[in-house]
Amino acid sequence: MDKKITFAIVLMMCLAGCMRSVEDNIGGPWCNSNYDGEGIVNNTGESSEECTTKDTLKNAIQDFVDLIENGPDANITTPVGYTMSVEEVSITGDIWTYHETTIISPNGFKITTEDNYGNDSKIVDYTVEGTQVQVSVISDEESTQVRMNNTNTHRDIFDLWFGNIDESWDGICHAACGQCDGPSAYDCLTCAETDDQLYDQDNDGAGLCVYSIETHWADQAFQLNGSQEHYDRVMNVSLESRELEYHHLRNELGMEDPTAEDYTQYYNPVSVNITGFRTVDEGMIFSGLVNFDGSPFGAIEIYADSSYTVTGFGLTDVEDSRNNVRFNLISGGEIVVDMSLQQSAIPFSLDLQEDFEGEEDFEGEEDFEGEEVVEDFGLIFISMYDLNDDNLVTALEMYYYACQLAGYTLEQCLEEEIDNDTLAIYESSLRVYDNNMDGYVSYEEYEAFYELVAYVGENGGCFDEFTYNLSIVEEDCNGDSQYWQDAEESEEEEELEFTGYWVGYETTNWSCNWEDTADPDEDYTSYYWSCDDIRDPPEDTGDNDWYYCEYYDDIATHYCTNGFGSQGTDENGEWGNSASFTHWRDGGDPRDVEDDDSDEDDIIMFTVDTLLYGLAGNMDDYNLTFANCVESGYDDNGDYTKRTCQPDVFSMSIVESEEYGVISYLDNDNSGTISSGDDIILYLAAFGDLEDATHVRLYSQEADNYNDQNSLFQN
Repeated sequence: MDKKITFAIVLMMCLAGCMRSVEDNIGGPWCNSNYDGEGIVNNTGESSEECTTKDTLKNAIQDFVDLIENGPDANITTPVGYTMSVEEVSITGDIWTYHETTIISPNGFKITTEDNYGNDSKIVDYTVEGTQVQVSVISDEESTQVRMNNTNTHRDIFDLWFGNIDESWDGICHAACGQCDGPSAYDCLTCAETDDQLYDQDNDGAGLCVYSIETHWADQAFQLNGSQEHYDRVMNVSLESRELEYHHLRNELGMEDPTAEDYTQYYNPVSVNITGFRTVDEGMIFSGLVNFDGSPFGAIEIYADSSYTVTGFGLTDVEDSRNNVRFNLISGGEIVVDMSLQQSAIPFSLDLQEDFEGEEDFEGEEDFEGEEVVEDFGLIFISMYDLNDDNLVTALEMYYYACQLAGYTLEQCLEEEIDNDTLAIYESSLRVYDNNMDGYVSYEEYEAFYELVAYVGENGGCFDEFTYNLSIVEEDCNGDSQYWQDAEESEEEEELEFTGYWVGYETTNWSCNWEDTADPDEDYTSYYWSCDDIRDPPEDTGDNDWYYCEYYDDIATHYCTNGFGSQGTDENGEWGNSASFTHWRDGGDPRDVEDDDSDEDDIIMFTVDTLLYGLAGNMDDYNLTFANCVESGYDDNGDYTKRTCQPDVFSMSIVESEEYGVISYLDNDNSGTISSGDDIILYLAAFGDLEDATHVRLYSQEADNYNDQNSLFQN
């Protein structure tokens, strides 16, 4: 829902009441004797207190629309709000109604929506007071109430939801954008991907980056329920109208809440013809016609109270009055979050980035084989340090990053004056990567640096003042600021050789078990595979203990050997689980078996997302946890079941995890908080044994619950 749009309605209505002058007051007849005259105040014969012009009314509504497009230019000092009521006839003939109430006050805001379609009804209430957020949902007579605390104030959330972002703020560009048009970071000037195209619907030079402009919204329509009819319907309108047609379709299907712009976009004072007025108990209603191409509504009504202040307006389909929308100003209201509700963690989700290229030696301690590894280094470097989104890193930006690692917010770091000696340290660090010595490090320069490191690791090289100089050979590398670095000696892997032999034990005559074969009188354990002759009488009573045994059910035989040694691959370093292996039959060696998840899964990346845009979590409050969970879903009776998890396998605060180097937290919006769009890179080897873990979760210490326990996930 475009809250910027709906909020503007509030201010427009307020403005309309404030813009009334003496000669703009509304009375009974028009302010001139010529009924058709518009815009000329002629008070001959009438009191200026009892008349108005048609242009006054139309321009008041135009001011509404202008504020919708440009946003408010004044702060709210007293509670003010509006209602929007919509009625539509669906494609099935049912009446769909939607009612929205918005109240904004100096300490918060509250938005309540009621959606009714057939027998289905849903009421959602959003209340924001300070840093507290309360969401109430009533759906199919089931009620859910959730209270959350976050780091953003109500004003921060208000600005994010309503689009009132300070133009001086250096926002972070949306991932799809190569370059953004402003701090909102959602409109692109260029696209990051070469295959994407810029979809500029309003022809302002910025828009969305989509894979295919021609079919994008039709593709989205098809995905609603797999209907070719929906796809064709969107494709059969002009390119400029496809997004709108898609949203019309969602509305008809009861899938999308309307916005004020869905209706006000068709208003143009030139196309409005006011035809008359009538008095009502509340004041007056001025009626007219809308002749705007493409408008689903042909009639307009403008409402005024007994003091002739405009209080709202409505639009109606002239062919079917059941299709209509009404806007009305309301005043007053209280914004209060129920603090008695148990606090929940913010409904964050951690989305696994399956296309992320990770390697065991990601930090660059051993080698740098493969382009993917180098590219990942460049991605991380730019994401960590680049504050102004110009894809370049300066020494000052490196300092600000280090400052935040020390526990300060970005705002505090920016306010602190950096001395020249400290700055010189970071400038020296920057020169290591700055190939052209222009004071900036680009993605390409950082990538080239690690390619250089990889080469030197294999061949050796001369370190010359700030970086490696490959043009200097070893015998000439002897200057005051030079030293020769030898190539790294590669550790040759030990060749494992199977020198033993296999012995077969048929289960009709033998019983092979993994057991403690130590002397019962001795205080120690000695586990072996022990194969005992079960014939009566036994024909073999010798020493038949083995390090390693496999069992084959199809031939009812154990095959055993000591050729693999006593140090096995089980968690206890032995061969207790080897019975299920098949190396006797396959001719393999269990010592050469690599972990199936070894290389590619040693490093994984998650992107943070949230159900409620604008909320952010305190980095010190949240833990990163590993747990064994059963995913949420619907049971055989159709009832929703939440995710259930066993006690955490591992848990550590995000701050500590990063300090210990087991994760890299990429604060992509430089907010100093956990927020949507941030990335978390996990170095799994640093966490030890996580075989029992199936999910990564976020845990709020303050709320004492997990992100996925938030009840909003089932609504």
